[in-house]
Amino acid sequence: GNLKWETSLMTSPVFYRHRAMVTRCCSPKYKNFNDYGGRGIKVHKPWIEDFWAFHTYVTNLPNFNNALQLDRIDNDGDYAPGNLRWVSGAENCRNRRDNVFVRNSEGKMVTISQLSRETGVSERLIQQRKQLLKWPDEDLTLNPWSRKITNNTNNNSNNIK
Repeated sequence: GNLKWETSLMTSPVFYRHRAMVTRCCSPKYKNFNDYGGRGIKVHKPWIEDFWAFHTYVTNLPNFNNALQLDRIDNDGDYAPGNLRWVSGAENCRNRRDNVFVRNSEGKMVTISQLSRETGVSERLIQQRKQLLKWPDEDLTLNPWSRKITNNTNNNSNNIK
């Protein structure tokens, strides 16, 4: 083979993204296979067999930049044309299955992590209020003493509302 070509291929960040994508979806022995191939996520077949087809597609997507990460738009969808985009690491983290979304004070859906950064209230406290205490989104970042306590007739106990 052409050593110069193989070296440029091996140093291409897109090559490593391709290899990781194929491994996640096609190798049952891979440690995180259950999060990808194990739940039915596939790689567009021509891309498995032809790295250059994948390379051509992803390097022609808007915002292509080796500093960005390749993200599936639909987190339950395949690695396939129309479902990939280049995003920052922070944006990629917002597209995780385990994220919990809440409505911020402007009514926009954000992750608990984003709400924490916006308000200065700890992620852990917001998560506890949302998931354990079942507080409504509009109260998640309030001082607890500013909430009204009402009598809930359904269970004869005081509920914070």
